[in-house]
Amino acid sequence: MSAATQSISNALSSSTRKFGKTLVTSLFVSTKVSKLYGYEHQNFQTAIDDLLDVLNFFLRNEGNATLNVVNEFLVLNEVTLKIDLGGYQSYRHVVDLCRERELGTITFNDGIDRDEVVRFVHLLNDSRVDPDARWESFQRQSEEVDLPNILLSKIEIATESDLTVDPDARAAAIGAYYHTIAATQEAHDALRSGESWNPKRLKRCAQTIVDLVMSEESTILAMTSVRQGETDVICHATNTTILSAALGAKIGLEKRLLGDLAFAALMHDIGKLDEGGEFDPTRFGEAHTVEGARRLLLSGRVSSAVVRAMNVAFLHHRNYDGTGFPQTEATIEPSLLTRIVAVANTYDGLTAGPPRAERPLLPAEALARVTEMAG
Repeated sequence: MSAATQSISNALSSSTRKFGKTLVTSLFVSTKVSKLYGYEHQNFQTAIDDLLDVLNFFLRNEGNATLNVVNEFLVLNEVTLKIDLGGYQSYRHVVDLCRERELGTITFNDGIDRDEVVRFVHLLNDSRVDPDARWESFQRQSEEVDLPNILLSKIEIATESDLTVDPDARAAAIGAYYHTIAATQEAHDALRSGESWNPKRLKRCAQTIVDLVMSEESTILAMTSVRQGETDVICHATNTTILSAALGAKIGLEKRLLGDLAFAALMHDIGKLDEGGEFDPTRFGEAHTVEGARRLLLSGRVSSAVVRAMNVAFLHHRNYDGTGFPQTEATIEPSLLTRIVAVANTYDGLTAGPPRAERPLLPAEALARVTEMAG
């Protein structure tokens, strides 16, 4: 692919992601408002107008809008949507609406009108789903509704365990994610400013993630679709931690070591923050690994967990064959924990898009790229 073609592809993907966020929000609002106020209320009419405007704008440029549910993710025209923390509720609501009905694909075609959009929202809200035949019961009801420009199809892979997510487990995953972000921000701020720092809170968050990985893996892994912003070090650190813990559990690490792994992953990019607490793109190279290890060394709490975190911060860009960075005169090998974090860090970066990758890759694409990089 030429540089010009790649640039156009990146721009289109970015535009699709922005539209996708707006579409998901509009679907959420229209279905929620109709239940709160009824279909005749002005608030619902406004929500429908907004949804139709969003669809028509995209359809004029793309011809169709195909929204797929892939496990816990939403994919629009082959672009995985990354929803920020503020949009997580609407993202989750749309995923749940679809999965409860085994609805895997919604394709909106050019020619859709207001009445058809209203009928579609009615169908989503009012369909009575048989838990023993989710798609079949939903399909029967959809066939009774005139939707000439909206095509619906069954989810490709769905099992009962996939479709039934314990709401308590989901609440625990969301709570753990938010608390971890807050604790990581607190730790980063303290280490950056040289203030006294107690790692206990961060270790508790790390252990909570480990517990959820071992008991509710799919639920906590779904949280890695959340993005606070394209350059948010804290969200990236939290996502990398979840992925690292899941990978560590798969290869059989004991729970205590998984806790140290999760703690180290949370701190792996501490060197990327400048003195004001902002993301510093100039530290994408070797400097952030040296600075991260230095900040941990000077934290005044050099326990075994912190020593492991120093190795991770310093060497998570050093490859197993000795390439990468930083290059040192003395032979310093990346630990097993460091190598695990390196894989998770690369995967999350590839699926996040700019600035860590030219465009967000689908999970399968990212896994293929990581495998290629293994040599």
